[in-house]
Amino acid sequence: MSLDVIIGLQRGDEGKGRFVDLEAANYDIVARANGGSNAGHTVIPNNTGGHLALHQVPSGVAYPDKLNIIGNGVYLDPERLAEEIADITSSGLKVTPDNLKISMGAHLVLPHHKVLDELRENGKGAQGSTKAGIAFVASDKYLREGARFEIINRPDELRERIISGLQAAYSEAGKKMSIDDIQKQADKWIKTALSFKPFMTDTTALINAKIKQGKNVLAEGAQAFWLDINHGMYPAVTSSSTTATGLLDGLGLAPKHIGKVIGVT
Repeated sequence: MSLDVIIGLQRGDEGKGRFVDLEAANYDIVARANGGSNAGHTVIPNNTGGHLALHQVPSGVAYPDKLNIIGNGVYLDPERLAEEIADITSSGLKVTPDNLKISMGAHLVLPHHKVLDELRENGKGAQGSTKAGIAFVASDKYLREGARFEIINRPDELRERIISGLQAAYSEAGKKMSIDDIQKQADKWIKTALSFKPFMTDTTALINAKIKQGKNVLAEGAQAFWLDINHGMYPAVTSSSTTATGLLDGLGLAPKHIGKVIGVT
């Protein structure tokens, strides 16, 4: 069995990040398979004199020899990822295409998703979200209208999506934004997203190939069981699957690979 899993058993904040931090040294690969920038794990790297608050980057980044994978089940926010990596590198750790791979199939959190999330949270329909746009990118995903990370290979199409999305979102929010401002926002966002092109790959093929080579994987669950979209305390749940099998789906791995499941409570 080449895959072990760490998940939360309640509603998050059980200390999963600490357990992942302790266990990661024993694995070749640490992978994130669900959630997005709305999730957070705190790890304490050796010899850095501080701690890291990680949201999208797997906790294996604290170990220079580990491969970290952001799977297809993650909702990817390039802007927040850039900020997160800046924090990581400022602590003396390295984040490069050699130790971080991002799934080409991960759905992108576009700028208008966060505008719509903030609009809802400031109104009567507030659900207590982190305003990270997760519910809205998930909605687009299941409407089959989403933009996967691979769309950065078609920047013109991506730019059109962002501009039209922002125009509609600002209109709904009652905010007047000039087309020049919207275009500048789109161009800045795309520039950030394109900077991650060297990190993009087919992570499903990669992680299965690594397992065939005898590498072992630790899947780092985001959020927790009671927040699962299918099995949690609906409707006070997140927008992805937080169970062990949900992580398999978010990485593209078969159940036959699973070894132990560690639940934190």
